[in-house]
Amino acid sequence: ASVSRATMLPTMHSPSLGLNPSLSVSVPMMGNMQHKRGLRCSSSEADPGVSEKMQKQLEIVDQIIGMKEAIALQPYLRQNLALCDQDFWMAYMTRYDAAAEEDKERLKKLADNVMKILEFLLQERKDDEAMERIATIDRLVDEFIQAGNKEELTKVVNEKINMLTQDNNFWSRVAHRHDAATGTEEKERVATMARQVQEICKTYADRAGQSVTEANKSLQKVMTAGANEQGEWFLPLNDEELVRMRKALEEEQGGSEQLVNLAIAWMQKASENEEQEVQMVVGVIQKVLHLVSAVALSSDPELGCAKDAGTAEQLVHQILQAREERWDEILQTLNREGTVVATELLQQSDDLLQKVLFTLPAGSQKQRVMVEFIQELQTRVRKVYGVPEPTAANGGGL
Repeated sequence: ASVSRATMLPTMHSPSLGLNPSLSVSVPMMGNMQHKRGLRCSSSEADPGVSEKMQKQLEIVDQIIGMKEAIALQPYLRQNLALCDQDFWMAYMTRYDAAAEEDKERLKKLADNVMKILEFLLQERKDDEAMERIATIDRLVDEFIQAGNKEELTKVVNEKINMLTQDNNFWSRVAHRHDAATGTEEKERVATMARQVQEICKTYADRAGQSVTEANKSLQKVMTAGANEQGEWFLPLNDEELVRMRKALEEEQGGSEQLVNLAIAWMQKASENEEQEVQMVVGVIQKVLHLVSAVALSSDPELGCAKDAGTAEQLVHQILQAREERWDEILQTLNREGTVVATELLQQSDDLLQKVLFTLPAGSQKQRVMVEFIQELQTRVRKVYGVPEPTAANGGGL
């Protein structure tokens, strides 16, 4: 005999388990299972056409049905909670359909009991997850408070920026921590941290907040600055044209994340066109992206060269500010005159890479462009100095 789900288990259609209330199609019996008393289907009777997951769920159903002590049901369901989804109830119906008529009433009552336990366990898991989220936010708040200064706090915020943007409970938890603080000093520490984190987040938002229309105008302005009086580009662009482009870019605050995204999109579109004039646009946009990196490295105090920087650090920054076509010439001179060794240049450029990764929003296109910009310099250093490319075997990293 086959019974529809709507008739057999009206209480199982619970949104908390993700079950479909309209599901009323009978599940066919698996194989030719004949049962005179109870459900006695061992795992050795597995149907080869059944998925591994469904077979596991059938085994769980068999264990539940065969339990003699009700007290063992809850811990067993907790242990297998991940498998107690809608397919679990399909497996249960398979066993129900195969049961002898005198056993079906007992299986209905068992199903109601299982449903109540699963609802309790799911709520328990939600509560545990909520507590874990609170604990995670509290650890984040503590980490922010313990930052020694705003520079250190900026680095920590950058590392945790995804948590800040993805968890809407952060600021409400900060407010709770402020209200729950027992002393004036602790309240002030939380308040100061909150203000500084908001300022840092606003800075990131401002960098990426330019609209598409504004980015379009900005990118056109920078590119037009590199054209001649007739509005044409000739590659390679000369020094005067690059100076004009850099000045225009600096007037646009060095280029927003939206501008970089748009530049990459334009370059990819132009790359698909085989016309020579359109292909020339790719070279111009590449120059824009190089300038975005160079301007950021010279204008951002967190990325710029320190006043007390050593020779190698100063040289890395000087090379990155030069036009990319001259990098090889500069490096050849440094190598020939013995001014600096390759390992020092590579180490300083590695340090600069780390600054970029820690300072710019993780996963942003601007971060990616700047990383590639610095890595290109590292490739040139290795080529000119005859240093082999890094590999996993020799501990190569960035």
